Amino acid sequence: MLTLEISGPPIPWKRPGVRRFNVKEEIKTIVYDRQKREKSLVRWQLNSQFKRPILTVPLLVGIVFRMTIPKSTSKAMKAQMVEGKIIHHMKKPDIDNLTKFVLDCMNELVFADDAQICTLYARKIYSINPGTEVKIKPYTMNDTQELFNKETNEIEEEFEDEDTIRGDRRGELHRVCNNQKRIKFTTGEETN
Repeated sequence: MLTLEISGPPIPWKRPGVRRFNVKEEIKTIVYDRQKREKSLVRWQLNSQFKRPILTVPLLVGIVFRMTIPKSTSKAMKAQMVEGKIIHHMKKPDIDNLTKFVLDCMNELVFADDAQICTLYARKIYSINPGTEVKIKPYTMNDTQELFNKETNEIEEEFEDEDTIRGDRRGELHRVCNNQKRIKFTTGEETN
């Protein structure tokens, strides 16, 4: 597994800028990258850590964004955040924009294209040391089969739990028969 560290507060992705102007009665449109400077700084950090050929295989990527603790946070709350009791960051920037920025910076530097990423895990947490940690693992056929089996089992367990919860909410369990009639388990009487 490959681990890369990006120091500094995580940066969210921004849409490209657009400028329109007239040149000799013709409207010209220029699209430019508003984050060119930030991307070059992050790419420089990644380049100094990644001294291998570009990855061209399917990838599993995990990203942890360590967000700055707000200055307005009370001492008691800050202590809980430092201890790890309160860790989830539920404010802006959005996790998808943070992820997109990091993956764009790694394109053609760490991997050929972010389309190679088959599985992506991302988290935002509070930390006294803001930064981003990226873990990359190339997939093998064994990993793919194990992950598929694990995810299938988790999904099946989730549906089983959901059925139980549905039954508990009503206070009585129902079963739908082939002829589409509901039968109460407790009394055995038919309902429509």
